[in-house]
Amino acid sequence: MEQRNSMVGIGPCQRLAEVIPTDTILAAAVAMQARMQPDPRLAAMRSIWIEAENDLSDAPGVATCFANEVSQTLPLTLVADKNRSQVVLRFRPIENRIELSVLMHDNQQLWSGTAAVPRGRTVTLTSRQCVAARVLIEHLRSGMRCARDGTSYQQPPDHSAEH
Repeated sequence: MEQRNSMVGIGPCQRLAEVIPTDTILAAAVAMQARMQPDPRLAAMRSIWIEAENDLSDAPGVATCFANEVSQTLPLTLVADKNRSQVVLRFRPIENRIELSVLMHDNQQLWSGTAAVPRGRTVTLTSRQCVAARVLIEHLRSGMRCARDGTSYQQPPDHSAEH
């Protein structure tokens, strides 16, 4: 009878769950996404350009509200010419959330965070999009502080979707 080592002869079609317990994979993925070391350039950015993907999603509304409110709480200035900005803030829909990515002009990502656009009939769409924008502003503030202090960043839970 042939004795087989479970780590030898793993072919590309063999399911990973046969080799590594699924809970180990899940725990590793969550831990890797949960904490990140923000790029120090995140704390130094001051001039920003904002753009949104997918005109039919909530991303343009969240980006508009973000643009109207960000300079009131963070030391950031929205510039009218993308070439004069230090970074690009890109808003895009991902499933039922909006992702904000802070990118250098060469598309190198410095940071990203997500927020849910709350659902409900009691508030207008614009108000719901502004709730998501405010959540993203707070996430960005935390990321900038961590970048300044050299500490790791973990996005706090987003409870805005529950309202």
